[in-house]
Amino acid sequence: MTSVSQLLRGRGGLRSGLNKIGFGVAVAGVILVANAATAILVSRLVGAAGRGAFAQVVVFGTVTATLASFGIPEAAASTPKELGQTAWGPQIVTSFVVGVGWALLLAPVAWIIALSESIRWPLLLMAILLPVRSAGLTAIFVVLAQGKVILHQILITGIPVLTLLGIVIAVAVGYTSSVTLAWVAVVGATVPSLATLALCGSIGVRLPDQSTFRSTMRFGARSWVSSLSTSLNQRLDQLILSVTIDPALVGVYANAATVASAALVAPTGTGPRLRWAVAKNDQAGVRRWLVAGIGASVGLGLVASGAGYFLFEAIFGSDFSSGRPLTAVLALCAPLLATTRLLAMLITMKGSPGIVAIADLAGLVSGAATLVLLLPVLGLWAAVVGSVIGYSVALLVEAKPARRFVSMAAPAPHLSQESVGVS
Repeated sequence: MTSVSQLLRGRGGLRSGLNKIGFGVAVAGVILVANAATAILVSRLVGAAGRGAFAQVVVFGTVTATLASFGIPEAAASTPKELGQTAWGPQIVTSFVVGVGWALLLAPVAWIIALSESIRWPLLLMAILLPVRSAGLTAIFVVLAQGKVILHQILITGIPVLTLLGIVIAVAVGYTSSVTLAWVAVVGATVPSLATLALCGSIGVRLPDQSTFRSTMRFGARSWVSSLSTSLNQRLDQLILSVTIDPALVGVYANAATVASAALVAPTGTGPRLRWAVAKNDQAGVRRWLVAGIGASVGLGLVASGAGYFLFEAIFGSDFSSGRPLTAVLALCAPLLATTRLLAMLITMKGSPGIVAIADLAGLVSGAATLVLLLPVLGLWAAVVGSVIGYSVALLVEAKPARRFVSMAAPAPHLSQESVGVS
């Protein structure tokens, strides 16, 4: 039987592999640090209730952007360069138009669900600006389709980094109320989209022809269910909590989720190499990167769990003392989500994205149902139980096909390194 150490040594050795994924890990690390620093600053400035309100604005912005994307960013990323010059512009315009429709639907929802009067207008503007954010998300994937992988990864850091920068500026000028920080979240979510659209300005803005529109929407619809389910699997707990319980408790849970997200650096770092190994039909490489990614997520989860239990109150303040055991358990569960993401990459690359969509949807439904049913009894702990069940269900659905696909030939051996995110 092949040992873990043999899998990790593989071709080129573990040190070589870590060098290869260094930039991807650095990008994930920047996002993690920026989110953590933002959570600490907001918690210290406005306490648990203010942190809960801020979290609602951020989570609403993230989920609605994925909801409104309708898979068009993935369609843009999959468009070959030779077709992209005529398709990318119309795809960005399509994203904007679809975003307008979603904005009209979600604006009343934003007004109704606001945790407090002070964040009602920021939440409403987040919904109104959805067309710009949706078009910007597609533009980020156009950059990837152009082969500019490093620029694409840098642009991904835009929202967390600019949000943190905005909070630092707010502190410097002395405006640190909950509503000010909520407006900062809106600006931080929108400016990167505007910047990316400016970078893609040379593509040209024009309406899609019938053929481009149909092919884009058909491809997008297939990937949209999976991407939406994946996004909701990580954030639906906070979204449900933000409209059902006290804002201070939402703030406690939001910080616990931020600490637990450390384990998700692993699939971000090892994912591109896993995709490339699948594309080359390198079975040993597939096993090696799966083991490396899962092992790294477990290690990071253990570190986050210990840090969360012993340092949570010291880091975030006395308002958050009740979150220590919650964070410790949630961080131990995070590797389950990281593993499902790695298996989803493998299964998708093997040409079966439908399995991933089913797994994500099953996990989403089971997790959300558990949370809603247990919330009156367990409070915040219902979200933890729901997360464990949701992640476990998704993992069980993916495990058998993933095990089978490890030894199968890759369906797309023509892929370039750039197309799978390897630079």
